[in-house]
Amino acid sequence: MKLLKMFRISIWPAIFVVVLVTAIEAAARQGQLVSDSFEDRPLTIYLPKGYDQYVGNFRVAYFHDGQFLFGEYNGAWNLRKQLDSWIGNGTLDPIVVVGIHSLNSRSSDMVPYFDSFVDENFGTYSPRAAKHASFIVKQLLPYLESKYKISNEPEGRAIMGASFGGLHALWVGAKYPEVFSTIGALSPSIWVANNRIYREFKGERKNQRVYFDIGTLEWNYYTPLIAALEKNGLVYGENIFYFEDHGGMHNATSWSRRVILPLLVFNGVNNSDILEMEVKVEVIKSANSNRFYQRLNPVVSMANGFRYSLNRFATFEIISGEGEVTEDGRFELTGGHLKVRVGYQDKNKEVELKRSDINSIKEQLLK
Repeated sequence: MKLLKMFRISIWPAIFVVVLVTAIEAAARQGQLVSDSFEDRPLTIYLPKGYDQYVGNFRVAYFHDGQFLFGEYNGAWNLRKQLDSWIGNGTLDPIVVVGIHSLNSRSSDMVPYFDSFVDENFGTYSPRAAKHASFIVKQLLPYLESKYKISNEPEGRAIMGASFGGLHALWVGAKYPEVFSTIGALSPSIWVANNRIYREFKGERKNQRVYFDIGTLEWNYYTPLIAALEKNGLVYGENIFYFEDHGGMHNATSWSRRVILPLLVFNGVNNSDILEMEVKVEVIKSANSNRFYQRLNPVVSMANGFRYSLNRFATFEIISGEGEVTEDGRFELTGGHLKVRVGYQDKNKEVELKRSDINSIKEQLLK
């Protein structure tokens, strides 16, 4: 009994040492969060591990709505822990992330056009996205580039955001291709002013990369943006990437889960690294009516976790059954079932669609 008591007493210091060492090692792997501001605009900046010792400049991603990026509460993106993990395991090269806080004037700052729906549902606003973009490019960037070890070259800069912030990221990238090489737009509000953002991409921009996405539970038909970008020399799967997130919603939880994707595009994606393809069967209810959109959503994934949807870039071949499939994966069943072979490069998947399954999904969505 005495020996047992002695053992219990002596083991606790050892446990304390192990816990302390583990905590120290974890802290050593963490990046720093720095609070800053410029012209009354608050900023939260992530500096990766080893920032102080690094010789040279880091690539930098500028994010809208920066006050939500690094928080660990419900409604925040928890991006600091994710960046530490991705950089620590080699998924992502070390990077600086600048969170540009939004103010009470968010709609005015982010939305480039007047839209009566925005005015009625988000509060009265005066579109001044151009002014906000000019502030970022002509004032904020020079300030930050003189103070931090960050790139002042377009290849080392990205602009990103979600919702109205995603719309503004697209607008800024369209207007300043010589400043930002990469655009990351999560659930961008492309619908504003009847998709007017499509018309903003003009001129050759082969050196720019564009990532945008949408969750199927907030779905809008945004794929025409791909065609608008292709007219400017961009190529799908090389510098255009679109992801249709199965079950994704218009909230921070969904954006946090997939924010790695635009960061990987900024990091550099090689389309020859595709490992596999899966095919999601999407039955999507319109947000404005009881109309349903039925789609096959082929998604390819790579070793580093990057994934994107194929849409009209896959092939759809009907093997048996009655119905049709369009070139972008929309399908209709005129009989009880439809079997389709989906192909891309050397990847093939067969999908069987049953009317009973589709009707069951529709019934659930109407509840």
